Amino acid sequence: MADAIEVGAPVSRVYHTLLEHLKLERDVEVERFIEPSLIEVKVGSWKSLRGNPPGTVKLEMYQEGKKTCVYFTFDFSTWFLTWFIIAVIVNILCFAIRFDLGAFETFVTVLAFVWIMPEDVRRQKKKIIGKVMDFLKVQTSDKTD
Repeated sequence: MADAIEVGAPVSRVYHTLLEHLKLERDVEVERFIEPSLIEVKVGSWKSLRGNPPGTVKLEMYQEGKKTCVYFTFDFSTWFLTWFIIAVIVNILCFAIRFDLGAFETFVTVLAFVWIMPEDVRRQKKKIIGKVMDFLKVQTSDKTD
């Protein structure tokens, strides 16, 4: 899923400013960057079970007139796949040990994959886009003053 924001500054300034900012950000690791249009970062942490899911964010920047469009592409598939595998293993172990959790176990698994995990991803996306927007607003207003 991709989201986008517009910034009233040239693409080269947005790229360099954003790259330097992301290098200093906590829970963000710059994976690769191609000047002047692409920054790919790893976000989140495996240390917490909720609220900060790990994933990859691609920031692609394009000049459109006098503005720069920053497109965000999020990928949390590794996180989802890991938890899916853990859920399958726990289900297999419960059946092998003959725990009679049947309906409860299924309910918890469905709840996690349908409600809790997508909400964590939405929260993470909103947090990242909000941080970038706030930072770029401050930077562009400083340059125009």
